Amino acid sequence: MNTSEPAVATTQPQISTNVQPAWGPPKLRANRRRRLTALAIGLATLLALVTVLLAWTPDQHPGGPVTSVPSRIRVPMPLQPNLVDAPNGPASVIVSGPGGFGTSDSSFDDRAIVVGRDGLYRYVRDVNSVDAGENLLLSVDGRYVAGAADLEGVDFRESASDWESTAGVMDLTTGKVRTYLDGAPVAWSPDGRLLVHASSGLKLLNIRSGATVSLGVSGASAAFSPDGHQLVLQLGRELNVLNVDTGVVRTLASLGAAQTLAGPGAWRTDGRLAIWTGNDCLPACPASYHDFRLSFVDVGTGAVTDGSFDMVRAVSARLLGWQTDGDGVVVLSMTSQDPGGPHVGAPQVLSLHPGGGRATLVTVTDHANRIDVARNLLDRFGGHPRSTWVMFLDLLRVQLRQAMPWLAGLAVLIAVAVAFRRIRARVWRWPPRRLRSASRATDT
Repeated sequence: MNTSEPAVATTQPQISTNVQPAWGPPKLRANRRRRLTALAIGLATLLALVTVLLAWTPDQHPGGPVTSVPSRIRVPMPLQPNLVDAPNGPASVIVSGPGGFGTSDSSFDDRAIVVGRDGLYRYVRDVNSVDAGENLLLSVDGRYVAGAADLEGVDFRESASDWESTAGVMDLTTGKVRTYLDGAPVAWSPDGRLLVHASSGLKLLNIRSGATVSLGVSGASAAFSPDGHQLVLQLGRELNVLNVDTGVVRTLASLGAAQTLAGPGAWRTDGRLAIWTGNDCLPACPASYHDFRLSFVDVGTGAVTDGSFDMVRAVSARLLGWQTDGDGVVVLSMTSQDPGGPHVGAPQVLSLHPGGGRATLVTVTDHANRIDVARNLLDRFGGHPRSTWVMFLDLLRVQLRQAMPWLAGLAVLIAVAVAFRRIRARVWRWPPRRLRSASRATDT
């Protein structure tokens, strides 16, 4: 069939209009892939740079280091950094709670929260249950934590009979733990030595040299004088005063059945010792609770005088020390150590005013039941707690630092896999053409 020229002229533009060049769509797809690849590489590079900067940039607090006890202690975040792996310096507060704040770590049953003087939180882990201020003791300057043999990092290789005489001391500035076999921790002296209790009696342990000095006495509770040269001990109903330098012991007073030494900060600079007088408060309060009131024993005469302080109600009470205005800083525990005992609230940190009156110094989360405070900060309460955002950035920074070796290894593997795939697809030629040309020129 013949086709007229007008018909051909009419259909040819239509054909040429409908038919796309063969190279169009593949080229567009290739360009799109290249753009997406470049975008992905750019985003990955930016993310890597941000990760490295975040992981290795030191945290800076707007007002410098926090040198006061924060006004509020919150519940720790999940994946909170561990102090052994990420130490953050001396502490202001240690807090412990039932079940280690919901720990799911199969290696450790309990954890305590250490609040550093930078305001950031760290975990201290323990194989068994731990109570801040009772079997986990913060040193006067907040640099060390002393615990029993089950403290994380303790090198315990002795027989089970030595378990009770083993102590671990963690340096919060390095996270390192040193093990001592001279006795269980009892109290810290003002000069940084640790009072321990062994089967032979009390000893003073120099945690730097490891040397010990046997005191030749025993006692259930103890309190050092402000200069550290004397030590008051309660054994039964008797209060005895030991001269640490000479070893001379004298009986100071016989306490009543409801009276006890007030705590590690009982000794005042004016030569008086604080004692608690505890009375049952049933049926007005839950079982295990008592009403406590502070009184004084004169170190020279043994005479007991009333301190005119408010009565406090708790399961147990500890006097940490004295503020410069004469107020006593006390810690009240509201939870019995008996698992079936009452838990009606968080521990309280109060200042008791001579002549009456009190003030709350720290608000503690209800998840806690025990607290200990660095005693060189008793005049420095009321610090601003870190914000949730700052705490999260600290957590992220620590986790990224710990994950950096794994991330770097993964990045190398991905880079090798991508390069190998592109070489096989002949997108990249290896060795490059100019190297092959140079090799041929050398051979000829």
